[in-house]
Amino acid sequence: MSLRIFISGTQEGMATERNRAAEVIEVLGHEAIRAETHGSTGSPALNICLDMAKTCDLYVGIFGARYGSVPPGLSVSVTELEFDMARGSDPTKILVYRQEGVTEARQLEFLERVEHFTEGYFRRPRFRVADELAEFLRTDIPDWISDRIRRNTVSVVAKKSVTPTPRRRPPTEEEVQTSLEGIDSGLPKLRIEVLKDIEMLSYQVEIEKSPEVLGRLRGLLRGSAEVRIQTFRTLRVFLSVSDPAYRRNLGEQLHDQILEQFSVAKDLPVKQEAMNLFAEVVQIDDLEHILHHVVAADDSVYPVTRPFYLLELLKNQGHGNKVRSALYDLKQGALPPKVEARLDELLAYLRVRH
Repeated sequence: MSLRIFISGTQEGMATERNRAAEVIEVLGHEAIRAETHGSTGSPALNICLDMAKTCDLYVGIFGARYGSVPPGLSVSVTELEFDMARGSDPTKILVYRQEGVTEARQLEFLERVEHFTEGYFRRPRFRVADELAEFLRTDIPDWISDRIRRNTVSVVAKKSVTPTPRRRPPTEEEVQTSLEGIDSGLPKLRIEVLKDIEMLSYQVEIEKSPEVLGRLRGLLRGSAEVRIQTFRTLRVFLSVSDPAYRRNLGEQLHDQILEQFSVAKDLPVKQEAMNLFAEVVQIDDLEHILHHVVAADDSVYPVTRPFYLLELLKNQGHGNKVRSALYDLKQGALPPKVEARLDELLAYLRVRH
């Protein structure tokens, strides 16, 4: 089983660590893909890097002291764009490592953002030397693959890893009843554990096709922040593992409620997870809500929820021109400088990805 593993992070000052990571990946039998053979700042090269981050089977971020280069017209580095693209395509395919030592202020801000994503992505203490990083990778990559195999009954290959298999079966009455009883518990911690169990069950059982279970999950979207976050994750898995026809049907059922959750969420972890789920069902009619987020989002929330990936999805659906026109139209009004800057950045991003 060979995976395409993308190595992200600045090249400057981290060549030794990136080379050691590539060596480990190849010794483990996988393909290491990275910016070194393409460059990383020009628009064509940036497109290649973002595409690699988006389509890779596993993203490995190796972060040191430097923030890295910022493409013209954008306010974030190539590395941060790569992270956003990988997380948007699949927030479970990410491993990140941070080097010990003094860090540039802008890099520290980015790393704090990575660290404060719900449950964080830093699984290891900070590494000191390349050999220590290599040891982490020798263990973590096989462990990540084993976890994917445990969760899925097909090969671990990007989006193929969540393709349903014939071995998924209808749920038994007992499985449905056990799920319902757990969800109906009044204890948030117990509900969260039950939701995790349901999520795991869905890789083998079509539990998402139970109207009762789905109805209960939709009801939990009115619950506490912690319960809503886990419910978003469980629903995202439901959409991922369902057969194409039911996935469309399920997306249509959930769309309005997911959009509402994305629009009204104020708490940052809730907003992040709502945005991940929203990406599974986003459509061009949602553009007005995305633009409202660009205009109205608080400064404490927006840097972590820039809608790069949502606009990327709309562009890939064939709506690139409509998205650009809407952004230009919005710019014609009287806007605060920070909103103008946000719109300029999104337009610059779309030019790069054109």
